[in-house]
Amino acid sequence: MPGRQPGLRASWLARQVRGDLLEDLESSHGYVGIRAHGRAKLLLLAWTIALARELHGNGIGVAAVNPGMAWTSMTQALTPQVVPSWRYMYPVVRFFQRRADPAKAAQVCVRTACAASAADITGRYFTERGKQGKLPASVLDPHFQRRVLTKAQELELRAPTSIVK
Repeated sequence: MPGRQPGLRASWLARQVRGDLLEDLESSHGYVGIRAHGRAKLLLLAWTIALARELHGNGIGVAAVNPGMAWTSMTQALTPQVVPSWRYMYPVVRFFQRRADPAKAAQVCVRTACAASAADITGRYFTERGKQGKLPASVLDPHFQRRVLTKAQELELRAPTSIVK
């Protein structure tokens, strides 16, 4: 069944997205901010793992890093409507968000990029603590990765700024 991603319920972020990640990319059937964000993150992870597989052995490291929470303009713009599941605990979430230092969040990205060889990081996902994390099964599925790459290429060709002909 092409629309089903096995193991999609593996993480909080994955639970925010229902159905086929590649359907209704424009969220025309109802926009919920965290669902669009979750979908984008999961599709980016699938694309990253596919790219790592494609470039394997070329000396280029391709990895994904979750830097953790950071108080940025994007985080500041979040409202209870964007993340409906937070509505009852929004003040508590906001308390912790305001204390999340962007410089600290960036450290794990810099450490991952600088402290490892391409072979050590390629095709891996690292948590905000710099430890290897577990990816949802859907992201690891080669068939799903091919679908993501195909969709990305289709979108690239349709983009008004595309240089690909």
